[in-house]
Amino acid sequence: MALEYGISSKGKPTVLYRNFEYVKDKENVCGTIAWRCSYHQTMKCKARLTTSGDRVVSSRDPDHNHTGNVSIARALKAVGEMKNKITDLTVTPSSSQAAVMSELPDDSLMALTRQATVSRALRRHRKKVTDAANGDTPLPAIPKGLLS
Repeated sequence: MALEYGISSKGKPTVLYRNFEYVKDKENVCGTIAWRCSYHQTMKCKARLTTSGDRVVSSRDPDHNHTGNVSIARALKAVGEMKNKITDLTVTPSSSQAAVMSELPDDSLMALTRQATVSRALRRHRKKVTDAANGDTPLPAIPKGLLS
């Protein structure tokens, strides 16, 4: 089964394997990568995966305590890709969405949240990135002598 790499909506590396999404946990000294089920916090899923390059080395606790939905995982991956595209200051939220959504299959398009919600998340992400690039300093206070 092929691995499909991506980025979560929070910017973390993810991998899709057998209709389940895994989030990068750590990189081991030997060069392998340990992955943890993306539902390990919300549903206490203990499934783990270890990869080396593009092959699965081991799959510990392969029984998940939830069902896998590749459409939702791909939709979340698409939002992460949109956030990567929006960091360019010349890109608008709608053009970022269009560039990514044109490549998605229909079932993943159905799993995406409303366009207004995604646009708001993209605008917030761009503001967060630009604020961090500018030193995260707000505008200076208005001098009191000018307020009359």
